[in-house]
Amino acid sequence: MQFSSNERKALCAIPKLGLHLLFLSFSILTNLSHANTLTQNAALALIDENGHAVIPNGYTSIDGYAFSGATSLASIIIPDSVTSISGGDFYGATSLTSIVIPDSVTSISSYADTYDDGDGILDEEEVRLGTDSLRADSDVDGDGVGNNADVFDSDPLEWFDTDANGVGNNADTDDDGDGYSDLQEVIDGTDSLNALDCKTCPSPVSGLVYHWRTQALLASVDLALVGLDDGAENAFSDDAVTNTSGSYAFTERHGGTNRLTVTKAMTAN
Repeated sequence: MQFSSNERKALCAIPKLGLHLLFLSFSILTNLSHANTLTQNAALALIDENGHAVIPNGYTSIDGYAFSGATSLASIIIPDSVTSISGGDFYGATSLTSIVIPDSVTSISSYADTYDDGDGILDEEEVRLGTDSLRADSDVDGDGVGNNADVFDSDPLEWFDTDANGVGNNADTDDDGDGYSDLQEVIDGTDSLNALDCKTCPSPVSGLVYHWRTQALLASVDLALVGLDDGAENAFSDDAVTNTSGSYAFTERHGGTNRLTVTKAMTAN
């Protein structure tokens, strides 16, 4: 932060959530939402009767586990507007044989060949689970998901439990445990596998940055949001910059405590 001696309180940021942000670094409780992200509900609706899916142009990212459990998915074409593909997107998509990934994608989870060992467990999932992505793991119940990744390895009708309530997603009417049924989330257009995405979830963190004395709205102000666990920074972070109207909006979501830092170089007149 660079301020002249007369401009030490040059910035105030007031988010639309009604919190008064009087200092440059502080903690807030919030939930953030994705912008232009393909969620699971929208993703599954793209699969046609032949198992093919074409993602419409305009999406910039694919949410985690978007096509999870889509056993009918055989091929998918990703448009040039997409720049990132999250982990677990094709978890359990055991019929998938073709993915067209454009050059625009600059961030992709750790798999390239999604099933190196052909055991039905994504390479990315095997990295997370600590299993060998080059050695097929057994699949006792024959549901296409190896035992090491199958939460219900003796039940051919279940393999994943998003909210860890002991009921598999196929039988659970509220997969993410957010209090809204999966059917209601389809109606609402929210993600039934994300407890932070629901009709009544708080709005994304956004607001205005202005000069404390003149109240002039400030453009090109850098804002950084970092997640905290017991006061210590965790892996979550997101950045935003104010536009010419002084407004800002974060795109990544993270429930819990976050610290927002506002930075701009100021020159005294």
